[in-house]
Amino acid sequence: FTNNLPVRIGVNGEDTAGEFFRKVHHRLLEVSAFQFTPLMEIQRSSEVPWRYRLFDSLIVFQNYLVDDSARRLGGQLEIADFSGPIHSNYPVMLLAEPGTALRLTLIYDRKSVSPKMMERWGRDLEIILEWAPVFFDKRVAELQGLLSPQATQIAKPALVSAAQSQNFMPAQTEMEHSVASVWQKMFGLEQVNVEANFFELGGHSLLLVQMHSLLREKLKSEFPIVALFEHPTVRALARHLSPPTTSADKGEQLRERAQRQKKALAQMRVPLKK
Repeated sequence: FTNNLPVRIGVNGEDTAGEFFRKVHHRLLEVSAFQFTPLMEIQRSSEVPWRYRLFDSLIVFQNYLVDDSARRLGGQLEIADFSGPIHSNYPVMLLAEPGTALRLTLIYDRKSVSPKMMERWGRDLEIILEWAPVFFDKRVAELQGLLSPQATQIAKPALVSAAQSQNFMPAQTEMEHSVASVWQKMFGLEQVNVEANFFELGGHSLLLVQMHSLLREKLKSEFPIVALFEHPTVRALARHLSPPTTSADKGEQLRERAQRQKKALAQMRVPLKK
């Protein structure tokens, strides 16, 4: 039960490393006063469109205490051989785990970041840690000179216009038009291919929640947000939200839904590559 907040940091090459990290620390203390604020409220207050994330990388410092009492349930049961893979829906995450030795793990999505770039960032992190005892009096520009060249931004799915796509499938039914109009608004597109996948277009968790809210309002219908996971295209979602014409159709929809739920849950359990 944690809340992630965006942090914006300016880098002045003429500052000493000590000045830079003190500014970062001060900024984090300022931001912590708003740590109860939901990320959806922050994005709603910003000028950043919903189709974009406020940030693409995450730093997690796991400093909570785990002792023997946390591994037992009363006096009779004991938890053993527990494995809890780290999951994240952000392209890059740095996990810090304090202990006898500090353990740092970079977790990333190979669809967004190449292994070579992650290796470079890992080496950069090693350099910074090796220089930590002596770099506070050095200029930030000097430290930047020790690191790999500035990388390009994390890759984002390209929003290809409908006219450029040879496989464009327009909305046909009334329900498809209704769903597609919400997708157009949220993704900032003139037209939407009804076979385009929500997540491949760049959809993320906050956009999913906002999309769900707008669809319920437009369709004046209540349906669970998991339906957007199970039916990630306009056509599939429209078919799911349209009332079945016969009992046989309804039975077929239930069977298809069960299969999609199983597939969606399996995808959500797959950890990002380390």
